[in-house]
Amino acid sequence: MTTKTCYLKMLENRCFLYRPGHAICKAIEAYPLSQIKLARPVLDIGCGDGWTVSCWYKDKIDMGIDLHEANPELAIKTGFYEDARVEDATVLNFPDGSFNSILSICAIEHIPDLEKVLKRVHALLRNNGVFVFTVPNKNLGDMLFTTVVLKKLKLNRLAEKYAGSKNRRSQHFHMYNGEEWKNILLKAGLATERCSKIFPRRGVILWSFLNSVLFKTIFLPFRIVRGLKIRLVDNFLRSIYSKVFAPFVEKTALNQDSLQGGYLLIIARKKS
Repeated sequence: MTTKTCYLKMLENRCFLYRPGHAICKAIEAYPLSQIKLARPVLDIGCGDGWTVSCWYKDKIDMGIDLHEANPELAIKTGFYEDARVEDATVLNFPDGSFNSILSICAIEHIPDLEKVLKRVHALLRNNGVFVFTVPNKNLGDMLFTTVVLKKLKLNRLAEKYAGSKNRRSQHFHMYNGEEWKNILLKAGLATERCSKIFPRRGVILWSFLNSVLFKTIFLPFRIVRGLKIRLVDNFLRSIYSKVFAPFVEKTALNQDSLQGGYLLIIARKKS
């Protein structure tokens, strides 16, 4: 599935129509993930409602877990999850050695006790199993739309303060660079095989603009009518996004800059 196709499929879910930045972010992130073959059985930590994975992944996920009570049921309804349930990522109540692959898309940075999560990941993986995950890069805050604008205005201290506050508001408890992640994973018995910078700067700027107060103010009329579920409005937004953003998403996804990236894609293997 191409990135453009993935993005257009995401827009079939109306929640993305009213969170346009989220669909852009996930479609760009999905491209490098879609190139990775996951040996089954697969566990998805932080599966959400399952829609994102269903837009880019061809094979079924054996088990999804999420803390939000409504999400596992929704994930199963996508048809891409054999099973899903409410579960704490620091507990992961499955027998040791249950999975060949564990996937986590922008989830573990939100969990305070990272050590416990990685300990359970190591235990649940079979020998030579892989942990594939994405997390925000340490310098994500420097690429945000508001941060960039403040730096252009030479308001560097304010820009730094904004970047830090944004991470706190987003509950990003773990913001590390690639080398720091390699050391953290190694202590947990996981050897890093790949650490790539994904989600290029231009994508981060657009995504963060679409989540900014400025855009939300402009977009307010649409947010007000969201609950009315007016098909004409939904179709209008879907048409605009398809024409304006789909080409940008595809171009950005296909030109991931290894020198700059707001996210990290990491593949770590369980040491035998």
